[in-house]
Amino acid sequence: MTPGLQENYSVAVASGSPTNYQWIIPTGCSNGHCWSVISGQGTRNVTIQAGLIGNNQRIECRVYNGCGYDVRYQYVNVTSSGGPCGGLSTLAIYPNPSDGDFIAEIVAPCLTVLENEEDKANNKYSALFISKLSGEVVYERNGVGKKVTLNNLKLESGVYILDYLYKNERFQQKLIID
Repeated sequence: MTPGLQENYSVAVASGSPTNYQWIIPTGCSNGHCWSVISGQGTRNVTIQAGLIGNNQRIECRVYNGCGYDVRYQYVNVTSSGGPCGGLSTLAIYPNPSDGDFIAEIVAPCLTVLENEEDKANNKYSALFISKLSGEVVYERNGVGKKVTLNNLKLESGVYILDYLYKNERFQQKLIID
């Protein structure tokens, strides 16, 4: 993440009739950008704006039900901006964990458009691959562009690696299917 950049996070639907989802985020500011929940507090999907630069910033969700609460969390690294356009290119997958319906998107403040209209029309420089941890490719799609919505993927529950190739950049992130 980059200070000021907004990212989407979600947790799987909790068992036991959840009554509330409380998101707890780090504190601190960097270059006028403070950690904040932009939308979704109280739900399982939230949009968070990054603040203070540092490694292992903990984003936590407390899932409440009639018996108490369960804690789910993720650590993120916040880096300095990538120059005059305000940030580094990153891959966002939401919701993650997913039931097989999700969006994968290159969040790229500095990314330029494709070189010519023919390449743009063909999305010549983009591809998406989903692999098991063993390396076996279980899904492949070419010409996806900067953002793709995937629906009804019939993947077994587990952890996968999503590779997103866009122009000359490769983005990789874990995808959890529940």
